[in-house]
Amino acid sequence: MDKLTQEENKALEGLRKGKSKSYAVMSGAGYIQGSGYASRWPMSLRGFIALEKAIQDYRICHSLLLKFLPNASVPAISPIGVTVTPSIMPKHLWDEAHKIEEAIQLAYMRASDDVTWLAKVLEDLIENDIFTQALWNIHLAIRQKGALQDFTMGIFRSDYMIHVEKNNLDEHTGSDKTSQEKCKLRLGQIEVNTMATAGAGHATRVAEMHQYLNMSNTVGLNSSGNIPPNGAITNIVESLAQAHLLYGGQQSVEKAVTHTAILMIVQPNNVNPADERPIEYALQSMQPSIACYRCIFPGQVHELCKLGSNRELLYTFHDVQSNATHETLAEISVVYWRAGHEPRDYTGHFRDVDREVQDPGIKPTKTTFKSIMSNLKPSKREPKESEPSLPFLEPILKSFAPGIEARTLLESSMAIQCPDILTHLTTYKVVQAALAHSTALSRFVEDESDRLAIQKTFLPMHTFANSPGEFKAIVEDDAAVKDWILKPCLEGGGNNIHGRDIPLFLRHLPEPMWRHYILQKRVSPLVHKNVLMGSQGIDQRRDKHGNVEGIDCVSELGIFGTAIWKRRREKDIHRNKDRRSQEGMESSGKAGDLAAIENFRNTNAGWSLKTKSLAVKEMSVVKGYGCFDAPYFVEDGHYTVKYRDLVW
Repeated sequence: MDKLTQEENKALEGLRKGKSKSYAVMSGAGYIQGSGYASRWPMSLRGFIALEKAIQDYRICHSLLLKFLPNASVPAISPIGVTVTPSIMPKHLWDEAHKIEEAIQLAYMRASDDVTWLAKVLEDLIENDIFTQALWNIHLAIRQKGALQDFTMGIFRSDYMIHVEKNNLDEHTGSDKTSQEKCKLRLGQIEVNTMATAGAGHATRVAEMHQYLNMSNTVGLNSSGNIPPNGAITNIVESLAQAHLLYGGQQSVEKAVTHTAILMIVQPNNVNPADERPIEYALQSMQPSIACYRCIFPGQVHELCKLGSNRELLYTFHDVQSNATHETLAEISVVYWRAGHEPRDYTGHFRDVDREVQDPGIKPTKTTFKSIMSNLKPSKREPKESEPSLPFLEPILKSFAPGIEARTLLESSMAIQCPDILTHLTTYKVVQAALAHSTALSRFVEDESDRLAIQKTFLPMHTFANSPGEFKAIVEDDAAVKDWILKPCLEGGGNNIHGRDIPLFLRHLPEPMWRHYILQKRVSPLVHKNVLMGSQGIDQRRDKHGNVEGIDCVSELGIFGTAIWKRRREKDIHRNKDRRSQEGMESSGKAGDLAAIENFRNTNAGWSLKTKSLAVKEMSVVKGYGCFDAPYFVEDGHYTVKYRDLVW
């Protein structure tokens, strides 16, 4: 590895701190205009000020907020970012995304149930990545002990951006490199979230906000029917309630148990309770009411949770109406995970480095994935299924021991997991990359039309482990690398490296560490105009008359879904294999091999729309990059798209 120059070291330090000067460089984008929609911009300053005040009040009154310094006596509150108006959305793409969601969820359910296939996909990470190895060892420990609960619940979110393709365009289009020809639009799948899926609370209220502003004529759009309702919270709550009922009521014989409840596992120093609490409130408002308790991971799991005599999960709660000194217990029916998706969650120390969220009185410790990886070396030993117990005392896993022990306790109980450890593992980018191959997708999706519709959304992806040649060729080609994004294999929602920053970033990593990342082709996005009201202020432009103009923005559409299914037991898997052998069938990966999961619920469950400036790389709303939004539908024939080659 060549030594970095002083200038490269300075640039690399900027990357590490998130202060890279290179923006979201891309080859091109499609600029959309819709009839009856674009007339909002420019907007008079007087009209904009009235709209701004209405949005400020709505955010305060409807808890569109983030909470900082949560342990302080007076926590700091900041409004979450929202768009000033809904953003234009071609209706047929919205319909396509909803149409394929149930098939995508079924594919991920079956993938999580096919342990042999999943182990093969994750094999390289299990061997070389400390966090993946820890999660896989939890699965092995539960498998050896014997899982008590057949039901699993999942809350999914499939994220897309609209990809614009040039349609045999004439390259000689004038000095501004703009074409008036209609472009081809399609969905580009960014990722599928299966673990600690967030955003439903804020997305629901922002949809209601835009409906209100339109009906009150504050915005002045033509029809409120073009802004869809959002039932994300309602659908998620209904799914949790169904799982709660499937648990079957109180199982424990302990006298201290007074009722069954749902347990929401949350991060310490949580900045986003306004997205989580509405689910808790809605459960408790049901008839009959379902109690939902928040439990901080991993500390309060150790403190407040234990297993009963039949491995039922018991939670100690504070009964404010009782003066009794003995403990009062709730039996947990569903463990709803809103934490446990990040390596730092498992260390028992938490610090939000991006926003300097810190528990007062605790000395700051920089516990991040990069710092953990730099201090610990991965094991060269392949985990064996016959291991008697988790290797808690091995140096490689000591930092994760608090979280590993807490997660093992919860997963080994009778409670239904939402999601369980295997479904969590399917959220990895390497699983998405594996499913992008038609042979893998056909293993889990029987219907050919569904399979083809899903395949159309995939963007090219390369992992270093499976295609090192293609990976290196892209990284070493200065002209090609600008059209790619380097993403951590663990998840894709942040910590991404873009374009020409990729070679610089990889130069400081030993080549074996490259396997922790995946290359994904960036979309040529659909660009529209909007004004963003972020937590740090308003992103807007003014024309020569002082009117407010929208800036160039891009959006990411998320489709929520919920599912409840019954896993096959080991004996059922072996029985199916024996049957196929007797009938002369090969276990070659056809979907029929895996259709045996019993599906109790699989449905769409609402949506989210996030929007950011075209020049900004990341979309995270909580970190202040993007804003929650709502779509404004336009039908075919009522909008135009012009492709433009972008030069930054």
